[in-house]
Amino acid sequence: MKKSVVISIICLALLSIIFVAFFGVTPAGIIPTVYIQSVEIKDMSGNKITKLTAEGEKTITVKFQPTLEVESVKYMQYFFTTKIMPEDATLSAIRYYCAENDFVKVENPKNGALLIKQMNLATSSSPYYICNITCAADDGGLAGIEDNLKLVIDYRQA
Repeated sequence: MKKSVVISIICLALLSIIFVAFFGVTPAGIIPTVYIQSVEIKDMSGNKITKLTAEGEKTITVKFQPTLEVESVKYMQYFFTTKIMPEDATLSAIRYYCAENDFVKVENPKNGALLIKQMNLATSSSPYYICNITCAADDGGLAGIEDNLKLVIDYRQA
């Protein structure tokens, strides 16, 4: 009788181990982190930017239309939208960058808000201003997840 009880206990223990190994156990309260794999800058309306320069860089031309005035200087606000992949990323944090200049300032690096200052055409050699905009993932995942864009501001009057 002792042998049959020991064999039964061993068989039950082995079956339990096999059952757990096969079906697994989902730990409670643990949420896996999903990092951003790609970002894409889109225009203010959410449309994909498809125009490319001769060098293959994405470019967008924006006509300067002042929306606010501060101390007799006119400014235009522009907002980029961003597509983040995968859509179920745990933290959808991004950051916009632009080299420091006199005309374009990234007002809010987290949502793509730009503030574009009016250019004095009388003192400028060109009615256009060109700058590079970068949008990068800021979720703590892989480095180098970014999208670049050449922004051309057209200051010619309509």
